[in-house]
Order: sequence, then structure tokens, then C-alpha cells
Amino acid sequence: MPSSPTHHADTVGICPDAHDMFGLVNAGAEPEFDSIVALAASMVDMPHAYVSFRDRAGHWLKASHRFGPCDLSGDDVLRDIVCASNEPLFVKDVAADARFCGKTPTISGMSVRAYAAIPIRAAGAAGAPEAIGTLSVFDTAPASFSAHTERALNHLGCLVETIVKARAMARHATEIGALAQEQAGRIARQEMVFREAERMALIGAWRLDLTSNSVSWSNGIYRIHDLSPGKMPSLAEALDYYPPAARAIVSERLTDTIETGTPFDFETDFVTANGDLRRVRSRGEREDHDGRPIAVFGVFQDVTEQHAITMRLKRSAEVDALTGIANRAAFNDAATNAVAIAHDRDTPLMLVLIDLDSFKDVNDTFGHLAGDTVLRAVGRTLQAPWLEGAFVARLGGDEFAVIVTDPAMIDDRATFAARLEDDLARPVTTKTTTIATGGSAGTALLGKDDTLHDLIHIADTNLYAAKRRRIGERRHGNRRHVA
Repeated sequence: MPSSPTHHADTVGICPDAHDMFGLVNAGAEPEFDSIVALAASMVDMPHAYVSFRDRAGHWLKASHRFGPCDLSGDDVLRDIVCASNEPLFVKDVAADARFCGKTPTISGMSVRAYAAIPIRAAGAAGAPEAIGTLSVFDTAPASFSAHTERALNHLGCLVETIVKARAMARHATEIGALAQEQAGRIARQEMVFREAERMALIGAWRLDLTSNSVSWSNGIYRIHDLSPGKMPSLAEALDYYPPAARAIVSERLTDTIETGTPFDFETDFVTANGDLRRVRSRGEREDHDGRPIAVFGVFQDVTEQHAITMRLKRSAEVDALTGIANRAAFNDAATNAVAIAHDRDTPLMLVLIDLDSFKDVNDTFGHLAGDTVLRAVGRTLQAPWLEGAFVARLGGDEFAVIVTDPAMIDDRATFAARLEDDLARPVTTKTTTIATGGSAGTALLGKDDTLHDLIHIADTNLYAAKRRRIGERRHGNRRHVA
């Protein structure tokens, strides 16, 4: 057998069981393959030539020269040698070749004596080149193959592989295009869902470019600002939508995140382009590239409604439902905070405890509804304009408290207590009667080393001293009246 040049071609990334991915099976007769087999027969000077491919079911004919569609099972032994070796096969006389054990293969009823085949190779499942078919020529009589004809047949085999590879690339490109179109549709749907989620959640995404100091907004951000999507604002323009105090908070948090990389999450006031005051929540974190800060990005949400609900719940938890002033829990918090501030800043602090006179008699005589009317009247009294700035609370029952930080009021606490008792002494009129009321006030000034407990104890002691004094005054007044 004459030596033949090694047949090389770029392999095609296809599975031997999946050639129809490239339309080879269903395409039927194709001019390029018909031309190649005719050229192969002519160049090798043999009457018959064909291109076949194999799959799990066997070999099938793609193109043939000088014989029609046929069963290729007769050339199994020939193809098996080519596919097993993955190398070209040139046989001068099959009958004289020991590999065929004296058996003469047949193709389309013709006995094959001279045979040559070039494997058509592609990358298999493992990535190594595998024979997926052959370019074959044959004759019913023995023949010789020159080095020229072997090279020619190898070149034609390369051409077949190139066509298959081009088919593979075209099919792959089509699949990529279809996948890209599908992904584009999926992204469009996701963007639509995201925009709808932004709208429903009153939320949006933003990014601050630290190089240009420009801000990028999603549609949700524009919506919160009462703006139509359009021009991207600068950082200074974005900050203009915050009141001065809130603007300082935003600037401080941004600066800290840029400098330290610490994320932020806070709520603050915000004014829309239409002048509406809203409450917003902003979350952000730093984006780095090659160890250098390049941006800050995050989300922005309108939480006005949630904030209002929270404030209402907080107020309901801190406000006495009957009188409308602070309750005992709110008083405890306010008093603790006031004592801490007074000690820290060395400022004066006065606590006033109030107890209504003969309130039990009011309930027993006029009923609890009348007693509630009296308590509401006390609540209104303690919210009088002259007490503005003081913290007033109902501690429970007929006990009230006032926390005073005004130095002028504290300097003359006797006058303060007297005025308070005078206001509390005003009669309360109901639908059916007028009820005489009154109350005693005990005051206490916070000492340098006093705790809140100390302050309450002193005020309580002074309160009961004031009550005894008032009882004594009433008794004395009654004796004088009798006299």
C-alpha cells in the first residue's frame, strides 16, 4: 500500500450521535456534497464515490456518484477499519488483503475490490477527534493509488470537514441567536416585573459615580421625587431634595461610607419636586475596583405611610387615651433622659407631682363618667400655653407629673406650684352639674448627686406636705365660716 499524507483538519465540536443538529440528515441532497463525490471519483480515477455519516442506527448515505440510494451495511468492514483507526484507508485489492479474510464487501450489489476512504472527523463527547463518517471511493476491479491521488483525496476530505464545521458554526450561531433572543425576552420580562415591583413597593435603585459625582436613578427613584425619567442629576442636585437637617445627615453618611466602606441604612425627611414632605429610607454600600472606591450604590424607598403608622403606634403606646397627654411609660423615658441631660450639661431640672383633691368623692358622688370628665379637664389644664416646653404626663388614677427645664419657672418654683394649683381649682362643668375640683402640687429640684428615684421621692414627700397644708387651710377656712 503506498504511503499517504496524514489527513489533518480542524475538528468540529459535535457529537457523533447528533449530526442532524447541523441539518445534515433532513437536508436531503445538497450540491456541495454531490460536487465533492463527483470530484473525488474523477481525481482518483474510480467510477464510484460517496460521503456517508454514522449515528447510533448505523451509516447513512449523504451523497453518491454513479449509484443511487442504497444500504451501506455491506461496507461495514471497510468503514469499521477507517473509524477504528481514525486514519485514511487505501486498499488496492480487497481480495488480496489479509485484513478481509478473503471476503469481498459489496456496496449497492457491487463487489468492492479497490477501496479508499478518508475519515470525516469531529470532536467527540470527550473532546478528542472521532470519525463521524467517511469520504469513500471504490471500484469493482483492483487499482493503484498514487501519492498524488492520496493527497487529493485527503484535501477533499478536509473540504467535507470544513463544510460540516461551517454547518456546525452556523447552527451554533443560530442557537446563540435564539438563546440571546430568549434571554432578551426574559430580561425584558424581568425588567417589567422589577419596574412593577418598584412601583408597588415605592422603591428604586441608585448609583453615585465617585469619578464624575453623577447619580444614576431607576424609574422608581424618579417616581418618588415626583419627576419624569430623564436627565441624571449631580450629587448636589440630588441633595437639594432634602431639608437642611436631613441633607447634613445624608452627606455625613455618604462621606463615611466612601471613606470607611461601612454600609448605611437610615430614614430621614425628604421633599419632592412638588413640595410634598415625605419620609424616605436609604440604604447604600461602597463599590470598589482594584482596591479603589469607584461608586456608592443602593436602594431608596418611600416609607411615608409606614412611618406614619409607626408614629401613630408609638404615640398610642406613649399617650394616655383618656387625657391625651403622655402616660407613665412615656414619663419614665422622658424623666430618665431629662435627668441624664441635666447632669451632663449641668442645667436645672424640676419635677412636679400632682394629686387631685377628693377625687374618690367625685367618682362616688357623680359617677365614673363625671370622674373621667374631670381627668380630661386636668389634661387640658396641663397643656395650657404657659406650660409649653414642659413635659406633662398622667401617671395613673388621679396622679399627674410635670417635668420643667425652663430656668425662669424653676427659679420661682413656689409661684409655679401656686399657679398650677389655682388652675386646677377651676370647677368642671358637665351636662348635669358643676363639680368643684382642686389639686396639690409637690416640687423637687434635681441635686448634683440625685438620681431619678431621689427626685421622685423628694417631690412625693413635698406633695403630701402640700396636701396636708391644703387640708389644714380648708379646715381653718371652715371654722372661720362657722364662726
